[in-house]
Amino acid sequence: MFHGNFVYRIDLSIVPFLIAASLAFAIAWLTVGSLTLVAARARPVKSLKYE
Repeated sequence: MFHGNFVYRIDLSIVPFLIAASLAFAIAWLTVGSLTLVAARARPVKSLKYE
């Protein structure tokens, strides 16, 4: 393949990609979870009062 002919070549492992994916998943989970808790604790009567 042509990839072996490059002067600067690095070996990539899967570990950085797994860490990045895990971090992105954790941030998304925390964001959705916190917004779910905010919505669950809100009072529907108070929200409908102003509409």
